[in-house]
Formats: sequence, C-alpha cells, structure tokens
Amino acid sequence: LQIHRDSSRQDHDPDGMIFTQNPKWFENIARPPHFHPRSPRAALRSVVAIAPMNTSIVIVEDEGLIALDLKKKLELVGYTIPLIADNAADALAGVESLLPSLVLMDIRLRGAQDGIETADRIRRQFHIPVMFVTAHADHDTLARAKITEPFGYIVKPFHSVDFRAQIEMALWRHQMEQKLRTS
Repeated sequence: LQIHRDSSRQDHDPDGMIFTQNPKWFENIARPPHFHPRSPRAALRSVVAIAPMNTSIVIVEDEGLIALDLKKKLELVGYTIPLIADNAADALAGVESLLPSLVLMDIRLRGAQDGIETADRIRRQFHIPVMFVTAHADHDTLARAKITEPFGYIVKPFHSVDFRAQIEMALWRHQMEQKLRTS
C-alpha cells in the first residue's frame, strides 16, 4: 500500500491521505472476525492500532550492527527511534533533549560509565522507563541491574523476542506507576 499526502489530488479523504492501490486491499488484512471495515480508511485505522503511535525509543548500544538491527525491528512495528547512542554522555544528553517514551539500554557501553549507572540516572532524573538489552546475564550483573528497577531485561541474542509485547508491558507498567505517584 502506498499512502501519501497530496492536497492537489481528488482521490483523497479529508485528512489528505491518498490510496494508490486497489480500494479492496484491506480485505486481506488479518483482523478480528467481528471487524468489517467499510472503507480503506477504516482498515488503515485497524492496522495503525496494532502499532503504538507517538512512542519514541532511544537505543543505547555500543555495537553498531546490533543497534541498527534493533532499530529496524522496532520501526517495523511502528516505533520511532530518534537516537542511537553508544556511550553514557550521549545517551543522557539525548534523553534530556528528546524525553523518549522508553530507553533500551545495553549494559556494556563505550566510556567509563556503564549502562547500569546510566539507566539509574535516567530513571531518577527523568522518570523514563529503561529496559536492558544485553548479553550479560550473570548473577553479579543481574544483581546490579535490579537496583535500577528496570522495566525489562532482554538477553541477547534476541532472535525470537517479541519486542512489541515487552515494550508495551513496560510502558503500561510505567503509566500505572505514574498514576500511583500522582494520586
């Protein structure tokens, strides 16, 4: 499906979305049996509902190929990745300026400060949830990581990890904690 904005064309809806393929493309979309869209726009809404909207995630990973692979996987399910950092200083500066919804943090980073220390600062200073994505799952590392109260801990390699489910649960838990904090 190719959708783009063009107010000069006649075949668009009020939002300026133009459908350039067969208008019955939505019939092949996997959807609940009770859902019967009457228009391509309704079908598009059902697809978009699968992907989280306006959820930005900062990736802090010192290995470039892993970071790019993770970025690609997350963008495929609808997340925005405004920054990939490989050290604590860049991560903290990026989080301060971007205020993302979530941070995915490797434990081993370039520079003196590791991911556990960085995650602790992000959590205390910015109240942003952090999930660890790391190859380190030994007892000492886990004990240090627990102190930061992470919202998840995903061990590499992550071939069969459902990142969307893990991230959605972390974001939900963070929202519940925020509600408790304000009440």
